[in-house]
Amino acid sequence: MVFDRLIRAVREAGGGYGDIKYAPQAAESWEMTPDGKIWTFHLRKGMKWENKPPVNGREVVANDIKFTLDRGMFDVSSIFQARYDLVKNITVPDKYTLVIELKQPYCCLLGQLVQEPNFILAPEIKAEGKDYRTYVVSSGPMVLTKSEEGVIRSFRRRADYWGADQIYVDGLDYITIPDVKTID
Repeated sequence: MVFDRLIRAVREAGGGYGDIKYAPQAAESWEMTPDGKIWTFHLRKGMKWENKPPVNGREVVANDIKFTLDRGMFDVSSIFQARYDLVKNITVPDKYTLVIELKQPYCCLLGQLVQEPNFILAPEIKAEGKDYRTYVVSSGPMVLTKSEEGVIRSFRRRADYWGADQIYVDGLDYITIPDVKTID
């Protein structure tokens, strides 16, 4: 909701758990080499970060996605590192192309890329020593407008989001109810 991913999972209407397809999000298209070891993702041009420091609405580019994937795949502190044991290397030939090289073919790569640790994050936030959990800069369709721990988290639609015509709500409020006995 607040962060886009490289690709997204979609389920066909009426489909079951195994009927998942992969659809574009930050990547508009992708292809795999015949040997299944190299995946090339072609990124959407004009995709922007929320207009908030430190990124100030700049374009989302391949180095942002590489930074995000490197955090989950190669950072020794990542609890997700084992999921990506077959990833050999990630390169950025240009600002709109990301290449993932595998040690051997891996049928589940796309399924891994839609998982939680792959929300696109701005490297500038880490460089400034800020925490992604408390300092949120959106790459997705919603922005965090209010956050009170244990009370409420409010999100509002981004008018400048690349897929704004596909967002059908103006906002969402998640209200914490600390004691379910208080609900009537």
